Amino acid sequence: MTKAQQHWGDLPVRNLKKSDILEWLASLKLGTSWQNQHLRAIRAALKLAVDDGIIYRSPLEGVKEKKVSRPIRATPTFKEFQAIVDSVRNQRLSDTAHASADYVEFMGLAGLGLAEASSLAWGDVNFDRGQMITYRHKTKQGFAVPIYPQVLALLKKRWKRAVELNGGNGNASTTAYVSSEIINPSESQL
Repeated sequence: MTKAQQHWGDLPVRNLKKSDILEWLASLKLGTSWQNQHLRAIRAALKLAVDDGIIYRSPLEGVKEKKVSRPIRATPTFKEFQAIVDSVRNQRLSDTAHASADYVEFMGLAGLGLAEASSLAWGDVNFDRGQMITYRHKTKQGFAVPIYPQVLALLKKRWKRAVELNGGNGNASTTAYVSSEIINPSESQL
């Protein structure tokens, strides 16, 4: 709303026209989803103006959001995926090559994206139930991911390492992030 206020200044809401709003949205040079987000914010403000009796109807009545394209992303074959992991693991000049490769392997085997994987804490991993609880950051929705057999060995290896780093008391910090222990090893892990 700040951008809209900067653009229109003190122009009374009753003087806003559909063409003014659509022209302003087009001038923002934003992607479709961001334009839609701005449209929703303005639509909500105009609904309040209608509800308060300031305007009779919204100038955005009948204006639909633009359709957001859903690109088809190329997914590597399992063999290609293994080659990527091996390439990361074999980086000779990197002191975190193995940890980085474990992280890439974890994301691929668990079927998680960067945002979901990076926020996963050990407290979210339940070996007994065979699942991990994480969140879709865009929608703020929690969801359970099965601990697939192909990722179980990697998770157990990393859990063992986390327990060792926690003094070997049979437990790892439940708030320590799985990803940080995989990709950002401390000096004590090296």
